[in-house]
Amino acid sequence: MSTLTVGTISEKVTDAGVAVDGVTLKDGGANFTSAITATDNTVDLGASSTRFKDVYLSGGAFLGGTGTANKLDDYEEGTWTPTISSGSGTITTVGTVSGIYVKIGRMVTLNWHYQITTNGSGAGFINIDGLPFSSSSQGAGGSARDRSATGVMSVLQMDGAVSRINQYQYNNAYPGADSAKWYCTITYETA
Repeated sequence: MSTLTVGTISEKVTDAGVAVDGVTLKDGGANFTSAITATDNTVDLGASSTRFKDVYLSGGAFLGGTGTANKLDDYEEGTWTPTISSGSGTITTVGTVSGIYVKIGRMVTLNWHYQITTNGSGAGFINIDGLPFSSSSQGAGGSARDRSATGVMSVLQMDGAVSRINQYQYNNAYPGADSAKWYCTITYETA
C-alpha cells in the first residue's frame, strides 16, 4: 500500500528542483502532477502515464463548467424486475423476466427482457411496471423486438410523470403472443 504525501499549501514547494506556489501530490517520491496552483482552469490532476485509480467524493464532479447543470452527482447501476400485464384481459403465464439499469444524473436507461409463455385473453397493449425510478414530467419512447414468436418490432411509450411503460406493436396492434420473447430498451429522465 502506498502513502500519499501532500506538499505545503500556499508556500513554495519543490517541483523538479524548482520552487513553485501550490501543492504537489506525490506517491513514493513520484509526482502525480506538477504543482497545483490557484489559477482557474489550468491544472491537470494526473496524466496519461500517472493516473489515479479511484476517487471518492462526498459531493459531485463538475464536468465542462461550473454551473448547476454541469454537476454530476449520481451514477448507479443495478437490476430491477419488471411486472408484465396486458391493457385488457389477462396474460395467463409470464415466463422469465429480468432487467438492468444504468442511471447517470437524472437520466436512466432500462434494458429488460421477458417471455409470454401463454397469452390467454391479454389484449390492447402490454404494461411494464415496477420501474426502479419515477419519471419526470417529460415523456419518453423506446423500442423492443420479439426474438422468438414473430420477430416483429414494437414501440415503448412512457407518458410524463408516470411509472409505467406501455408497449404497442409497431402498427398499434397487441404485441403479446404465446412464446413471445421481448428484448426492450428505453431511456428517460427521472423525477
